[in-house]
Formats: sequence, C-alpha cells, structure tokens
Amino acid sequence: LTTLDSLRNALKFLNSGFVAIEPHSGAVKAYVGGIDFEFFKYDHVQKSKRQVGSTFKPIVYTAALEKGMDACTYIPVKAMTYTNEKNWKPTNSGDEETDEHLNYSLEYGLSNSVNTIAVKVLEEVWIEATIAQAQKLGIHSKLPEVPSLALGTAELSLLEIATAYTAYANSGQISKPFYISKIEDKAGNVIFKAEQSQESTEAFSEETRQIMVEMMKSTINSGTAQRVRSKYGLQNDLAGKTGTTQKNKDGWFIGVSPNLIMASWVGNDDHRIGFSNTGIGQGENSALPLLD
Repeated sequence: LTTLDSLRNALKFLNSGFVAIEPHSGAVKAYVGGIDFEFFKYDHVQKSKRQVGSTFKPIVYTAALEKGMDACTYIPVKAMTYTNEKNWKPTNSGDEETDEHLNYSLEYGLSNSVNTIAVKVLEEVWIEATIAQAQKLGIHSKLPEVPSLALGTAELSLLEIATAYTAYANSGQISKPFYISKIEDKAGNVIFKAEQSQESTEAFSEETRQIMVEMMKSTINSGTAQRVRSKYGLQNDLAGKTGTTQKNKDGWFIGVSPNLIMASWVGNDDHRIGFSNTGIGQGENSALPLLD
C-alpha cells in the first residue's frame, strides 16, 4: 500500500459513540467512546461535537407545549420560503409534500420527523424560547439563533443531548451523569460515595412530559424508528427519536425507556465525509442498530 492508499483506507472508517444513562439517578451504565481505542483514541461521547439533526426536534416541540401550543394542533406540511433567511426553503426527505395542502398533527410531525412542520413550530414559539428550553435541559453549548435550529444544526456532544433526554423519563428534571457510585478501601470501608446530583429545577411540566413521551412512543411504534419493533423485535416500553444531518454526515438515535436513556451516533471523523445516500445514512439505519 502506498501512503495515499493508506489515507484512503483510513478515511473510509466510520466511527461511533454510545452512552446509556439511568435517568432517575444520572448513573452512566454504558460508555463507548469509539470503535477501537488502540487506533481511534478520540472520545465521541464527551469530546466530539456534531450536528444533532432531528434529535433536537423534541426540544422544539417541548418549548411549544410549554408556551401553550395545543397538543392537538395541526400544521400544514407545505414548504415555505423564508425571505428573511436568504430565501431558505427547508424540505422533507420523504413524500410528505405530495399534497402540499395536507395538515399534520404535532405527533405525526415529530414521529415522522417532518422538517417543514418542525420549522413552523419553531417559528410559532420563537427561537429565543427554544434556546431557553434547551438551556433548562442542561444544554450549555452555543446554539445558532436561526430557524434551521429546528432541524438540529446545533453542534452538541452525545453526552449533552443524552442528558437532556433524561428529563423525559424523570418527571421533567434532568440528572447529571456520574460514573463512580462508590469506592471502598481494602477493608471494605466506603471512602467515597457519589451523591445523586439530580437538578431540582423542573425543566418542563409533567403534562408536557407525558405528551412528549406519547409523541416519541409513536416514533417507535409507527414512525421513523419502527424497525425497533418490526426488525429487532423489542416489545418493551420505548420512546425515542432518530436524527440525520445534512448530506447524511451524522446518524443519531436516542431511545427512552422508563429506566434507561440510550444514545448513539455514527459518522466519519472527517466532517466533510457523509454516507453516499439517505437510505443507508439516516439515523434509523446507521445509529439505531447500536440499540440492539
């Protein structure tokens, strides 16, 4: 192999990260920073920050519900051109716009990851309120103050977005992750014991939490992550959200169960490289299988 051959080979490697957190305590149950520590020592759970794609949409919907939007609201799927944003026109990846006169429920919009609806929800609730909601959920990275925030153009770490999701299984309160529960000396004396560091501030109401969980359950049962049921045969209580970024550069999946938050990311360390097509690059195909 020549040097160029070696470089071409190295650039073909996909990397990944996975973390599982107990939502009620913050205890980290699984932590996989990459595919092979010997050759890829970069930590993709805490250190790496990538665009989170549609895994950010539940935060937008949460902000809308907290601002008084009715859960039964129906929103037109028709794509809009935002002249105040350099004629930006977000579109959908599937066939949602076949009939531009259709109106979809919030549940359908979230569970099927309809981009045009997510942006309209953000416009309804305002960007500032969405950012404030994200901060209540423990997201401290700088968020872009643009409508595309609804589609997940924010760059966050895997641990950061997973921590935010703990609130959906923990009465609206986030739990700060910790790794060591206790340390004993050779005589069995406890010399360190972690205290549960659950945030006392409620990030959103219990009513909002229940509505959001039902919406994300639809993602698993009939939406973009239904292969959890059909292909992998998991029949336990699950909610979640898939995510795919522009040009299929990042695939995401976050699963929510009553006692565990599971978050996975798959992509190339070189941000310029993405999957060749959405069929293999979308979160449900690239990142979701790590759940199994």
